[in-house]
Formats: sequence, C-alpha cells, structure tokens
Amino acid sequence: MKREDIEEILRLQSIYTNMMQRCHTPSHYAFADYGARGIHVSSEWRGKPAAFIHWAVNNGAKPGLHLDRMDNAAGYSPDNCQFVTPQVNGRNRRNTVWATAFGETKPLGAWMEDDRCAVAYPTLIARIKAGWDAEKAITQPSQRTTNRSDNE
Repeated sequence: MKREDIEEILRLQSIYTNMMQRCHTPSHYAFADYGARGIHVSSEWRGKPAAFIHWAVNNGAKPGLHLDRMDNAAGYSPDNCQFVTPQVNGRNRRNTVWATAFGETKPLGAWMEDDRCAVAYPTLIARIKAGWDAEKAITQPSQRTTNRSDNE
C-alpha cells in the first residue's frame, strides 16, 4: 500500500471518529449542534468505521475534500453525504443566507462570484435581509459616497 493511501485512510478514520463524537458523545464540544439536534450517524456506519471508509473511498473522498451533509437537518448516511471542497462545505451551513434570482438559488457567497453581482457582500446581505428583490439586490450598484478628501 502506498504512503498516500495510508494517509487517506487515516484521514478518513479521523473524519469518522469526529463524526461519531459530535453526534453521539454528549461531552463533545460540538454535540449541541449535532447530537442534541437529532443529527445522528446511520446504522450502516455507526460502530462500523470500515463501512464508512469503504463508502468514502468509493464516493469521491480525496485529500483536501470535506465530508458534507447535503440536508443539514438530516443525519450522516450514505444517501445524505458527499465529499466537497472546503468552499462548498462552508456554504452549506444552517446560517447560510440563500437567494433566488435569475431562476437560480445559491448562497450569497456564490452570488458574489457571479458576474451579475454589482455590490460588496455586506451590501448584498443587508439588502437581502431588508427584503429586497434578489435580482435587484444583486445587480443594482451601490450609491457611491463622496470621499471627503475629494471636496477639500
């Protein structure tokens, strides 16, 4: 077995251990956000690290990718998990603000990368939270304020 294969198996073992602890160990610092909310590890994986690792290897696990639950209200199971980039994983949180515009629903962070977005993130989030129409919030440029030094 190659060194990188061993390192990946150890990384997946660590992911498994952390997943189990935050879902099933009340003393774990993240239990309140997982196990206490009803987020559990499926019976297919609970107590079966080899089954999880086998699934992970066959479902896109690669160094640098994170385990992600597609539905944050559901637990860890083969049908609710995937491996994604840290950026995608960071956008799939309970507090992520989403907006639907131009027939697409995306997190605001993804809208910031869209060529149609004409504003900074703080402006966009303030507009969405204030109830603006998403297309207008994304595309309407900010009012440019005059710099004091320009008038002196």
